[in-house]
Amino acid sequence: MKSLRISQRGATPTSILFTMLLIGFGVTLGINMIPAYMDNNTVATILKNVKENLDSKDSSTISFEEVRSEISRNFQVNMVSSEIEQYLLISREQDGLEISVNYEVRKNLMANVDVVMRFDNMVKIGQ
Repeated sequence: MKSLRISQRGATPTSILFTMLLIGFGVTLGINMIPAYMDNNTVATILKNVKENLDSKDSSTISFEEVRSEISRNFQVNMVSSEIEQYLLISREQDGLEISVNYEVRKNLMANVDVVMRFDNMVKIGQ
């Protein structure tokens, strides 16, 4: 009886190249996208902290300028991009203040391919 023997050959140069291209693409995505997500995490934390600081006050006596200066100061301390601050929207609702920072970040990935990341952050003060 003949013994069937299967030989293992390992990865071919083509499969190694394909694997390296996939890893390179993943690293490129990570390098371009992770800083934007880190900034958004900081923005969300700042809004949460401002809400905690201002919740103890009566929301009808809090001025927009007071809220804006508190958020601006926190953005500067945490080195958040000043471009994000222009998307800060403060509105007075019947039950308090609503603070939102809704923005998108567009990063060039390669050639004419861009990655667009959209972030929506909102807190309500005085509820």
